[in-house]
Formats: sequence, C-alpha cells, structure tokens
Amino acid sequence: MGQQIKEVREKLNAIADDKDKLHLSMRMGEIQGDELRKIRETSSFIPEGEVIGRDDDKKVIIDFLLDTKTKKDNVEVISIVGMGGLGKTALAQSVYNDEKINKHFQLKLWVCISEEFNVRTIVGNIIELFEEKKLEPLQLDKLQSMLREKINGKRYLLVMDDVWNESHEKWIDLKRYLMGGAMGSRILITTRSQQVAQTSDTVSFHHLKELDNHNSWVLFRKMAFLNEEEEIENSNLVKIGKEIVAKLKGSPLGIRVVGRLLYFKNTEKDWLSFKDNNELGTTLQQENQIQPILKISFDHLPSNLKQCFMYCALFPKDYEFWKDELVKLWMAQGFIQPHGKKAIEDVGDDYFKELAGRSFFQDIRKNKWGDIKKCKMHDLIHDLACSMVENECVVVSDGVGSIDKRTRHVSFFYRRRQMSRELVPRLFTKAKKFRTLSLNSASISFLKTMYRINLFRLRTLNLKYCCHPPKFIDKLKHLRYLNLSHLRIDFLPKFITKLYNLETLILRYCKWLRELPKDISNLMNLRYLDLHGCFRLTRMPKGLGEMSSLQTMNLFVLGKDKGGNLSELNELKSLRGSLCIRGLQFCTTIDIENVKYFEEKSEIRKLKLHWDTDKMKPKIDDASYAEDERILECLKPHSNVCKMSIKGYRGIKLCDWVSPDYFLGGLVSIELCHCEKLEHLPQFDQFPCLKNLDLEDLSNIEYIDDSNSVSSSTTFFSIS
Repeated sequence: MGQQIKEVREKLNAIADDKDKLHLSMRMGEIQGDELRKIRETSSFIPEGEVIGRDDDKKVIIDFLLDTKTKKDNVEVISIVGMGGLGKTALAQSVYNDEKINKHFQLKLWVCISEEFNVRTIVGNIIELFEEKKLEPLQLDKLQSMLREKINGKRYLLVMDDVWNESHEKWIDLKRYLMGGAMGSRILITTRSQQVAQTSDTVSFHHLKELDNHNSWVLFRKMAFLNEEEEIENSNLVKIGKEIVAKLKGSPLGIRVVGRLLYFKNTEKDWLSFKDNNELGTTLQQENQIQPILKISFDHLPSNLKQCFMYCALFPKDYEFWKDELVKLWMAQGFIQPHGKKAIEDVGDDYFKELAGRSFFQDIRKNKWGDIKKCKMHDLIHDLACSMVENECVVVSDGVGSIDKRTRHVSFFYRRRQMSRELVPRLFTKAKKFRTLSLNSASISFLKTMYRINLFRLRTLNLKYCCHPPKFIDKLKHLRYLNLSHLRIDFLPKFITKLYNLETLILRYCKWLRELPKDISNLMNLRYLDLHGCFRLTRMPKGLGEMSSLQTMNLFVLGKDKGGNLSELNELKSLRGSLCIRGLQFCTTIDIENVKYFEEKSEIRKLKLHWDTDKMKPKIDDASYAEDERILECLKPHSNVCKMSIKGYRGIKLCDWVSPDYFLGGLVSIELCHCEKLEHLPQFDQFPCLKNLDLEDLSNIEYIDDSNSVSSSTTFFSIS
C-alpha cells in the first residue's frame, strides 16, 4: 500500500509540473460586496470624434449648464443617469471639453468618485487639481478652508464621475463646501442610480438611453470595418452586421466589443456563425444582456490572451494600468509565449495591443510618439474578468477579503497607513500556493508574520512603500518580479543576488539608496532594472556588462575611482527604451577611447547625458572643456534617438553629431541645461521633427552656428 501511495504522489507531482510547463489557464475571482470599495480614477480627456450618437444629449446638458436664469441656489446639480456601458462618462467628457463650456466657466474641475464617498478624499482631490501635486495628509477643516479660497466668487463647473453615494447626509457634508461659487456654478454628476441622483439634490435629470438604430450602425461600422470602401465591397457582411446590431439593442459597449471582435473575422461564414449563435439569441432575452455578450467575446480569445485578461482581476475597478508594468507581470506568470526571435517584451506588447484592439481596454493614453502608455478597463469588462476567475485571485481592501485554498494571486489595497500583523492568521489560514502577492505600506511586524506562510512558489512580489525587504525573500527561488519602490534603505540586502530567476527588479524612488550589491551580476536572467528616482546612487557595481539578458536599465551612475565604468554598457547590446548616464564628470577619454557605446543600440529612444554640477572640480580649466567635448563626441547615439538631454556639460561647443544633417534629424525633444560654458548652439530650426526645446541656464551663449555660417533664424516651424 505504501508503494502505491508513493506512485500516486509521483504522478500528481508530475501533473503539477506539467501544469507549470504548459502554462495552463488559471481561474481567478475578485471579492465582491459592499465592504470592498474600489478607488476609481477617470480623466476629463476624450479623443475628438469618439462620442457617437449623443449630439442631442450633449446639447440638452450644455443648455442647462449655460442657463443664466436665476435659480434656487448659486450652485446647482444636473445628473446623467443610465446603466453601465451606455457612455455616461464619455458624454460628460465631451461636454466638459466643449468650447462653449470653456468660455463660460472660470474654473473646470473633474473628479472621479466611484464607490467610496469620502468627503475628505473628495475635497483633497479637488484641491490637488489646483495645486497640481499630491497633498500631505491634512485635517478636513484645513482642506475646506483651502477649497473655499480657490472657488469663492468664481463660476465653476465640477464634474463628479461615477457616483454611488445614497447617503444624503454625506452629500450635504460635501455640498456645504461647494456653495461658495459664483451664481451659475454647476455640478455635473454621472451615476447608474436614480436614487443617487436624487440624494445629490439634482434639479435636472438626464436619462441616457440606448443608441437608436442609425447611430448603432454608425458605431458598429466604425468598429467592424476598416473603411467605407471595405463596407461597400462587402454588402453581404453589411446585411449580416445590421442583423447583429439589431440584437445588441443599442448598447454602445456591446456594439464596440462585438464590432471589434468581428473586425478580426472577415468572412461571411464567420459573421453568419456569430449571428446564428444560439447562446447569443438566448442571452439577449435575459434581463442582464451586456455581460453574456461580453462573455462571448471572451470565449473567442486565444487561451494565452484569456490568461492575461483574467489576471487583470487582481486589480480594483478602474485601476490605471501602465502597459509596460502589466506586460512584465504577465511575463512573471509565464503567460507570454516566445515567438521566434522576437523579444518577449515585444510579444507581450502585441498581446496588450490585441486585447486593446478587441475593446477589453479603454481610455488608451499615448505619449507624444504614439506609443501606448496606460489604459483602464470598463467596469463591465472588469466584472467579466472577475466572473471568470472565481477565488483564485483576490483583492483585499482594509482587511476585508476571503482568501481560501484556491487562492493563487492576492493584492492588498489599503487606505489606512499600514497593514497590521493580525491580518495574517485571519486571511492566510488556508492558502498554501501563492503565485502573486502585492502589498502596500506593510509594517515590519506584518512582513515578519508573512514568513510563517508558504510563499515559496511566488513568482511576483510587490512590496512598494514597505519599510524594508524581509529576509525570507532569499528563499523565493521562483521569483520573477520584485517591486521594492519607495523603500527608505541605503543599501540593498545581499540576499537579493540569490534570486537567480529574477527578471524584473523595480527600485523606483528609493531616494536613499547609495549602492547596488556588488554581486548583482549573479542575476543573469534579469531583463528590467528600474532605478528611476534613485537620486543618491553613487556608482554602479562592476560586472553589469555580464548581465547579457538586460533589456532596460534607465540609470547608470559613474563613481569617482570606484565602481563600473562605461565599458560595462558596451556589452549590454540589447538595451532599449530610456537611459540616463549620470556622473560624466568622472569619465575620461581614456575610459571610452575607440569604443562605440550607443551608436549600435538602435532600441534606445531617450538618452540623457548628465555631468553632475554639484560634484564638479573646483577649478575648470581649458583641458576640462576639451575633455568634455571629446567625451560627448564618443557618446554618439543611434539615429533612432527621439529625445536627448544634456545637463552640466562643460564644453564650449557641442559635437558634430548634435545636428539635423549629420545625425539626429529625427529628434522630437532637445534639452540643454546648466551648460554654463557653452557658447555655440546648432540651428534648431533645421530639426524637422522637433516639438519640444528646453534651454535653461546657458549663460555664455554667443550665437547659433552651423559650422559654416551664422544663422539668425528664430522660426521653429514644428515646435508646439
């Protein structure tokens, strides 16, 4: 019998190993209930032409907002009411950005409320819009005084998006701080509930309805067809598409998702199959029509994209996803499969774009180069993710959660300052096989209690804002992703270098960090090292050049007579993204002679070259000028660089490669700061792509020189 039990155990272990190797899909679910209030954040931005079929709704709302007739109060409320997915937020964004609104109101403010209606938080968020920075914790009395000072006597428009509050007392508490605005001030609320609108003393209700047949088709056509020519050429698809649109009953979200799904299916057979799907016909007759429609789109996803999508249930509703961060989390869990010689990060980027293209993400924000930076997920899409994953993925808020033996991924989102150690025995009694653990502001005592839990299968560990990395980390042999941002530490513990499978190490804003471990080169699988905001870092350890897997390292610091030199970078042939080199005052031409550091690194898009002005030699002679000029000449980047920053440079002139004709004609942004000895500038008006030019503390500039003739041109046609 004992031998049989042993054989069964061996088979089970083999099955578990196969599950890991084959990356079989996980099922995860978020804790539901009133106790878990999610922090939502929307923005006032919406691309032009994004809102379809709402012109009449927009006109009605704007007419009320601009109505100058005397009302009961100087500040009055209008509410947009409708079910989720109808486009209430998009309509509010369109109104908010209308030219008539811009001219009429002295102040415009946009705050997202979501499920938690906390007066102090709301007032603080409004003040932060004025201050354009994060506030320190303040008493409510101080906050309301600051708010009154900002809005008193001014006609303002305040949009409160996604309100759920049904307590009239809470509304009165907030409203009393908002009544100082001038006559004609307005508050625009979006909500799914008529009761919420009534609680908010609404004087005008606008009930948003489904789209009519015409606008439903216009929206569907935009999502499902490449252009009008394709629509004309596929008359049969048009006929089938109109039958599908009729079944969607005017739901903008349903139309967007289904339309985008059919965009990737270009045959009549595929469209007919979708139209005649028995599940679609049945579910459309149910009371809740949207979720089953979204479920069908989920069913059409490839298995690898299903895993990535469901993992998003690990975050609260309306969480702002940073694309690169999400891709690295997917990588850590093994969701992204290699594709030929393509970098795994690029494959993950393709995954993200495909999910976005199928309308599983919204509010896509891009940088000035058109690259996607961040996005959000619609409430209903998020609900879909949660419905598919059950309890394998759990979000815990302020100690409220239901972790059980099925749980593999857990994240803590706390509004209180720190988590208490009492949470551990209560929440983690049954869980044995965590793969993801995300903590914020955990105390030392809390982290010590975590040692008693079986965390040795962890692949992802987020300890952002925690006090100190716990020693048990060195036992996490399977760890792929470690986030230690905002820690107050001078040195990283040496045991970090034992995490041989680590792919991502994030140390953002570890402002007190002075050195990295000297054996960090042991992390041979590390692909991403984020040192942004590590202002006190004095040098880089020797041996970084041996980390051949490294794809991104956004900071390299040269030390005085210690640490690694620039030759380390020469071996990192796959570097991409952004790179800042600091401490160039310690570099000499002997260090870099005859070496091409950046000219062959075609994936680096942003390059910063900084001589630290506060560490310069007391006396700067002509030799120092010439030395800096020779060093800058040797640091010639690849022509793909879009953004260039040079700070603290001590040369009299820039080198030849800083010119549109010779090398960097594709530059979009140029920054020259604290170059106190610089006398000559290139002809910036000859950079055809230049959009941003920042010149600061260039006290010795004499003229603009193209090496042949002096230019007096002051016209920069492309700079915005």
